[in-house]
Amino acid sequence: MRKFKFNFLESLLVLFGVLLFSVSTVIYFIDYPIRYLFFDFNENNSRTLFGHLENQTGGVKRQGVDATEFEKIERGSQLYEMDVLVVGSNTTATLKLEDGSTIDLAASTMVRLAFHNEISFGGIRKAVELNVVAGSVAVKTRKIKLVVKNQNHQYTIIPNTRQSLSVPKSEISKQAQVPVLSAAIQIEPSEIESEKELPVAIAPPPIVKVSPSPTPLILPVSAPLPSPSPSLLPLKARINQLKPKPSPSVRIAIKAAPLKAVQLLPLMVGGNLNLSNSLDRKLLSHFDIEVRWQKYPGAIDYKVWLSATADANKPLLEKIVKSNNCLFNKDKVYAGHFFYRVFARLKDGRMANSTVEKFSFKFLPPLLTIPKDNAEVILKAAGVSKDRILLTWKKTNFTQQYEIEISSDNQFRVISIKKTLKENYFILIAPKPGFYWWRVRGYTTELSSSFSAPFSFMIKNK
Repeated sequence: MRKFKFNFLESLLVLFGVLLFSVSTVIYFIDYPIRYLFFDFNENNSRTLFGHLENQTGGVKRQGVDATEFEKIERGSQLYEMDVLVVGSNTTATLKLEDGSTIDLAASTMVRLAFHNEISFGGIRKAVELNVVAGSVAVKTRKIKLVVKNQNHQYTIIPNTRQSLSVPKSEISKQAQVPVLSAAIQIEPSEIESEKELPVAIAPPPIVKVSPSPTPLILPVSAPLPSPSPSLLPLKARINQLKPKPSPSVRIAIKAAPLKAVQLLPLMVGGNLNLSNSLDRKLLSHFDIEVRWQKYPGAIDYKVWLSATADANKPLLEKIVKSNNCLFNKDKVYAGHFFYRVFARLKDGRMANSTVEKFSFKFLPPLLTIPKDNAEVILKAAGVSKDRILLTWKKTNFTQQYEIEISSDNQFRVISIKKTLKENYFILIAPKPGFYWWRVRGYTTELSSSFSAPFSFMIKNK
C-alpha cells in the first residue's frame, strides 16, 4: 500500500479544507442563509419578539418602527425589535426577555430594543442589544449575554450576571439648519388657441340695374320692378331679357353642435386626496400634484392649464400630454392655491374644455402631544435622571426636519433653546424650576410651516 507524505504547507491546506467543509456542513444542516450573517435583514419584514413589559409604576410609552408618535402601553404588552421605550420622570419599569432575563429601567430613561447576529459552534443566533439614549438601566441575565450600548460606550454582560449601569449622557446631534426658500411654480408663458366657430354668412340681396334713360334707376330686389314695353327696349336688351337669369348666390355656413365638457376628477397630492400635510394613516414623503380627468372620446391629446386667477389670459404653467393625467411639482412641496382647467384637442381641430377649478394646499405645523398644555412636572430631589423632560409632537407628511423653540415667556421674545431635529421628540436636560412655553414647525427644502400653537408647562422641585 502506497503512503503519502505531506510537508508542513500541504498539511495546513488539508486542515483548512477540512475546517471549511465542516463549517459549510454545519451551516447547511441548520439551514441558515449566509446573507443573514453579513447583511442582517429579515426576509419577511416581520419584527422579532423581544419580550414583554413585566412590571411598571407609572406611565410607559412606546414608539414602534412604523409608528408616528409615542403611545402608552400597559403591563403585559409585548415588545418587539426596534421599539423605542420612554419611562416618565416618576416611573420605573421592568422588561422580561424570552429566557427570563430582566431589564430594570430607571425614571426618565429612553432605550431602543435591538438584535444582532452572532456565530458560534452551535450555529448562528440573534443576540440581545439594548441601545440607551438617556437614563440608567439594571440588567439581570440568565441564559444569554446582553450588550448595552450608547453613543460612545458598549458593555457586554455575560449570562447569569446582575449588573447596574449608569450610562453617560448621550448628546443629541446638532443638525444643520436648512435655509427656507419660497415655493413657486415654474413659469412657461404661452397662449391657448381660441375656440373657433363656423359663422353663418348670407350674401346681401342682389342689386339689379335697369337703364331705359340716361339717369339709371337702382332698386333692391325686394322692390317691384317696372315692366316697360318690349317695343321701347333696344334689340340687345330684348335679347338679354329672353335669356334665363341665374339665381343669386347665397353662401351658408352651418354651426357645429356644441361639445361636451371635459369631466375633471379630484386632484391627488402624494397619491392621496390630501388638501394639507396633516398625517392621516400612512406617513408620506414624496410630494407631487396629479391633475386627473376622464378620457374624452376622439381626443388626440390634452392641454393642462394652470393660472393664478380664474379669468387669467396667460397660464403660470401648461403641459400637453397623451394620457388622462398629469403630474406637477414632483418632490417640490407647494403651499397656496391656483386655478386649473383641461382642454381636449379633437381630430377635426376643435377643442373641448373643462370648467375652471380652484386647488388649495396647506402646509400645517405639527400637533404637540407630550407634555400636555399647562402640565405640571415635578423633579426628584436626587438621582441621575431627575433633570430630563421628554417633549414630543405628531409627525406631518412631506416634512424633512422639525424646529423646536423653548422660551420662558409666552411671546418668545427671548429663545432659551432652538434646535433642528429629524425625529419627532426632544429631551430637555437640567431645566430650572419655573414656567416654560414651547412650539414646533416643519421644514422642507422649499418652505416651512408656521409655528404650532404654543404649549406651556411648569417645573417644580419635589
